[in-house]
Amino acid sequence: MSDDNQAPGGRRLSFSPWLKGVFVLFLCCFIGVALTMPKVWKSTPDGFSPEIKISLFDRFRAWSLDQFAMEAKEDGRDESALQAWREAIANHPGEIGLRRGYSELLVDVDRDGRHERAAVENTYWLLRLSRTNVVDMKCTENVGHKILCW
Repeated sequence: MSDDNQAPGGRRLSFSPWLKGVFVLFLCCFIGVALTMPKVWKSTPDGFSPEIKISLFDRFRAWSLDQFAMEAKEDGRDESALQAWREAIANHPGEIGLRRGYSELLVDVDRDGRHERAAVENTYWLLRLSRTNVVDMKCTENVGHKILCW
């Protein structure tokens, strides 16, 4: 085959370092997505039923939402903090720290009982996950006292 039949610049493009770099970058992105999307990472402690598995993407999202919730709490945006913690718990349901933060904020913020059901459900899961840890018992006691005061 003669060089006359090839497209102009075709040979140079196929050996271009930029094209190879773009291809390697695309391949790395594809592998990265393939590794972060499957739900293979255990979120709950050993022996906990049901066993909940999450992806690395879920774990990163929960961490990001937790950071946002803490910032919103410090800035006084309590409703935004509550919503962020609810979403973080939905992404990483076995993370005890997220549930503690959510319960503590509910005790501090909820004055009219709008989040009563969420508070009870969250403390139930918190006690199950932590196997009735003393710290979580105190948190649950605070939530229970708050519910009785509503």
